[in-house]
Amino acid sequence: MNENKQELESKDIKSSTNPKETKQDSNNTESINQDSKKLDSNDDEIVWELRYKNDTFLIKIWILLLWGYRIFVLCGFIWIAYIIIDKLNNIFGKSALNVLLSGIIICLILFATIGYFISILRTLNTKRIYAIKKKLIIERFLGKNITFELESCYFCDFSNALISIYADSTTISKIGEELYNAYSYLDPLRSNNIQELYALTKFMMENYLSKINETSYQSFKSRHHKINPKLEIDFDKIDSLRKEAKND
Repeated sequence: MNENKQELESKDIKSSTNPKETKQDSNNTESINQDSKKLDSNDDEIVWELRYKNDTFLIKIWILLLWGYRIFVLCGFIWIAYIIIDKLNNIFGKSALNVLLSGIIICLILFATIGYFISILRTLNTKRIYAIKKKLIIERFLGKNITFELESCYFCDFSNALISIYADSTTISKIGEELYNAYSYLDPLRSNNIQELYALTKFMMENYLSKINETSYQSFKSRHHKINPKLEIDFDKIDSLRKEAKND
């Protein structure tokens, strides 16, 4: 009986110390972990992806209705502008004042229409928005993908500007390059998981802001609350980090 017991224990020890079996188990574990990870086309792990929390058929119908409403409002805005120009023409005829006023109105219409139309095209051309370890990637159907560094990008909400037309317009910008390095898209329904991204990037952004030059930092800090940011930043903490860095 004791001999059989010793033989079984010996087999268990050999099995547990067999390098081939250990390696095979390790490979199986790595394979399972790899399969559970979501990868992009470059085999980089996707740590976050923009999506709606309740992506149902009714939500899709509601989004279509919201898009229809915005297009209707845009057409109505153009129609009202046309009526105003027609009234000016009846009152002032072909005078210089009429030409000037009509020109101003036409420029405003073109500015609003082109800006909104570009946002529509960008939104329709946006395949998905996701983040890997250090980058935020906007994957598009046509054209090259747009990439932002996670530590230096932020989301702004311009819903208060011309609310009937530009409602739910979100802009992704790089700190210090807002004017010439930004990507705007329409977010017709604010029920997405954007807060999850903020939780992932908050420390990275604070660290980035603690190291940029003073001019860029003060400029961003002064404009932060004016641009309806979607992420609250602890500037007291960043000021403290910058002060510590100066003293070192």
